[in-house]
Amino acid sequence: MTTLRTLKLSALESCNWRGHTMSQFTRDPFWSNVYQSFCKTCGMGVYVDGHPAPNGIDIHGEAVALNCGGIMEYLTCYRCKCSDKFVVKTIWSAEHFSHNECIAALLGKVQELKSKIEALENLVKPASPSG
Repeated sequence: MTTLRTLKLSALESCNWRGHTMSQFTRDPFWSNVYQSFCKTCGMGVYVDGHPAPNGIDIHGEAVALNCGGIMEYLTCYRCKCSDKFVVKTIWSAEHFSHNECIAALLGKVQELKSKIEALENLVKPASPSG
């Protein structure tokens, strides 16, 4: 049987081959036997299951299947198991917020990404003919 350490190393090797810079593995908050890691650049994840179901797989996720995209940041919001708070989680941290604070944080991130997209679009716009 393959050890969890071997599975993690194999997953990281596959992700590195696809150009990802992965974070350290952490235990998935919902599945006790699953560990997760996310690309620090694009946010794609890889998941390692130490005890997959008979028809399951032990390594899966976007980061082992797709090349690094480079500009997306992983951000999720979910209800905390231990309180009535919500958790806003990025690949670097997890912070507890009330529901309204969580929505505000997500909307703020959307606005930030929109402004980045607009800036990128302005860089690639063709110059208007002067005349």
